[in-house]
Amino acid sequence: MLKSARSTVQTYLKTLASASIYPSAHPPVIPNLSLLRKAGIPVVSDEEFLRSVENLAHRRKLLLGLVQRNHFRWPK
Repeated sequence: MLKSARSTVQTYLKTLASASIYPSAHPPVIPNLSLLRKAGIPVVSDEEFLRSVENLAHRRKLLLGLVQRNHFRWPK
């Protein structure tokens, strides 16, 4: 299910340039997993999470570019 959702989002992100929406210069802030841990939600190690986030840097820049283009703010 997650793979299908990511594929759908990726297809959508490929259409952004045609709408003059481009990646931001920098990726958004990396979320902190500590709140999830405090709530008892199992998460991966910080190192594994950072590797995963780094692998998605371009995708995250595109999403931030979309958010900024629509005059919204990326959640902190």
